[in-house]
Amino acid sequence: MRMVQDILDFGTAWIDFTALDAFNQLAASGIKTQIFFEGRGAGNSALSRYCLLPDAQLPHRHLDHTLRDKILALVLSTCNREAFDDVASSFPSPELLNSLMEYYLTIHFAQVDSWLHLPTFEIGKQGVELILMIISAGAAACLTTEMRRLGLALQEVVRQALVQKFEENNGLPEDLASLQAFVLQLQVGLWSGDKRKIQIAESSVQPLITMLRRSGRFRRSTSFPSPPTLDDSHKILEFKWRQWAHTESYKRLACRLLIYDAESSIALQVPPLLSPTEITLELPCSRELWCANNAQEWRSLYLRQGNSVQDRGLSVSQCISSVSQLRHQPNLDIAYSTTVVVYSSWALVWNHAQLNSLIRSQPQHQALSEVSMSSSRDRGLPRLLEQLRITFADWNELFPPEMSLVLERTLLDLYISFEQIRLFAGREGEEKARRAWSVLRQWASSSCARKAVWHAGQVLRAASRCREYLREFQAICLYHAGISFWTYALASTSASPKDSEPVWLDGNQCPAVEKFIALNHGSPVISDYTREPMSNNVAVHISNPKAVMDMCIQLLRKNFPEETNRTGLPLVENLSRLMYDLGNAAQMLLYKNPTGSKEPHIREPSKLRTWMKSEAEWSADRKA
Repeated sequence: MRMVQDILDFGTAWIDFTALDAFNQLAASGIKTQIFFEGRGAGNSALSRYCLLPDAQLPHRHLDHTLRDKILALVLSTCNREAFDDVASSFPSPELLNSLMEYYLTIHFAQVDSWLHLPTFEIGKQGVELILMIISAGAAACLTTEMRRLGLALQEVVRQALVQKFEENNGLPEDLASLQAFVLQLQVGLWSGDKRKIQIAESSVQPLITMLRRSGRFRRSTSFPSPPTLDDSHKILEFKWRQWAHTESYKRLACRLLIYDAESSIALQVPPLLSPTEITLELPCSRELWCANNAQEWRSLYLRQGNSVQDRGLSVSQCISSVSQLRHQPNLDIAYSTTVVVYSSWALVWNHAQLNSLIRSQPQHQALSEVSMSSSRDRGLPRLLEQLRITFADWNELFPPEMSLVLERTLLDLYISFEQIRLFAGREGEEKARRAWSVLRQWASSSCARKAVWHAGQVLRAASRCREYLREFQAICLYHAGISFWTYALASTSASPKDSEPVWLDGNQCPAVEKFIALNHGSPVISDYTREPMSNNVAVHISNPKAVMDMCIQLLRKNFPEETNRTGLPLVENLSRLMYDLGNAAQMLLYKNPTGSKEPHIREPSKLRTWMKSEAEWSADRKA
């Protein structure tokens, strides 16, 4: 019996990656290609999309031939000897490696959750694994296939090297550069779009968390880096600055790992491995201090902020319950701290959903004793998260659309079970699919379902306002919103009258929305973002899952450079194909049913996969 694809599986075996499952054969996986002899040429136009960092932000940043040779030696250590000559003769030049490194560091510096301290980042003093991983991340972020192949091949080199390094030396939790390289290779693997790399990334994060936990890197330190004074000599001031940057880097790395764990948990729908309650570190210090170009600038900013820098501020474990205080903490990086708050809420949502599922699975007489507890909990967590949502709504530029996207996606899990959707799509066979269908039919008539599609609509709204094209976790959030609409359309038994008032699920919260959620009044619609809805006000009815999925695909590909419209990033391509297939399957279920009801075809959920196109058909459609 052929296994049905998991509807939430966003990875695929890349058919045009010749040696993806044997990365020690680097020469066969894309290294030997004309692009590596041209430097930053026409084939690598992605590098020119960012203004590279000024010298002040990255001193001593030039990658010379000596460092290139060290990188090449590390690469060759993971290759078969038969491939040595091919890899060595075609390995990229220092100029191209330097451009890829700068490309990623430029992207990283612009991110809210920056965790590599660039002003003290001296290339010659960093571990080879971290330098190579930064190059890999830069190549993987490019919009050309050849560069991405190089990036993923180099990521595999770093992964293997770090595994061996950590196995041989259990003192590496004190090696910041190795830990940073480890986190970065996890990120590249998880969002690569390749099934094998996603699975390895999922299974590799636990050892890293364990090392940091056992070494006390999640706990608040009893000491504090020495503050600068006006009497400090140049040497002492330089030492204090670097000591502060080292401590802050560990703190930001822990926060980044919390964010990564939450993203991985949401995307893969697996339990989070890290609880925000165990991270008692203070929230990240202000971005001005973090980005100070030198020790003198750092001291000036430090003294200007006064004693607030040394105050024992809010910790990660306290941030959710004290979010209103964040905005008035000049010593904190408000944007990064807000990001930590949003992602920290995911662990609460996951535990809430699992406990609810456990209670529902109990026989009725056993579950009655849990009613009061469940009722109180059901009201408490949604109310807390809604308060977060309302609070952040007034923060304007401090709470950008990218964060609103994540918060709305987190809220979505309070009202919909993606596990039931997986089962309905045939993940575990016909019998469980029929049971899941029955559960979803009951869900679709509840206010929870209407609340779910409301939050899914808000995900779309936030996605449409993002400045850059959607990638990585943002793309996953949009896909999950699309699945929520798809499920609601299939399972809903009531049709809205044609003349009923439209309820804009991606609009502002208003009385019409509240009536829809509470009483099922009105016709739920979303904007057609492919037609500039703010001017045309064109509605897409969510009862038409094919149209909704097509619109989500267009929104997912919005803002992509024109030359990549046909061959976007692998993850985006995978999600686009999944939504395209699901739209076609829903159309077959709803409109090609000979009896006019939804029941007959639903009795065979495996038909969902039968109606999905093959890889060749999808590729042909994309090229048409």
